[in-house]
Amino acid sequence: MSFYNFVANDGNTYQIDLEDECIEVFQDGKKLGSISLMLVQNEEPLPDYYYITDLSLENCKGLGIGRECLRLHKQEIGDPIYAAEENSERMSDGSHLIDDGVPFIAKMREEGIVAKGTCY
Repeated sequence: MSFYNFVANDGNTYQIDLEDECIEVFQDGKKLGSISLMLVQNEEPLPDYYYITDLSLENCKGLGIGRECLRLHKQEIGDPIYAAEENSERMSDGSHLIDDGVPFIAKMREEGIVAKGTCY
């Protein structure tokens, strides 16, 4: 578990609690949101990767916090991050993209933070 302070686009400082399968965002001790990931372990030569199963950042959207959460995860954990495709069906694990998640993940893919394409 690692804590990071992040100054967001609104000038306020937020705390990011980074774990391999859960990233939580706090401000002044109050939880504002989270990103849940599932570790998928592969046999060699395919690399392990993380799959986003839930984006719950409604209380802190548009501030650069979600981007920073995923950037930190990629930097600190190192394994690729994948997400559902834009037009995927409703998935039982909750990983389908809806609402603001669609353009957010598209932007993260453009920036290379979330891997493009489907999982292995």
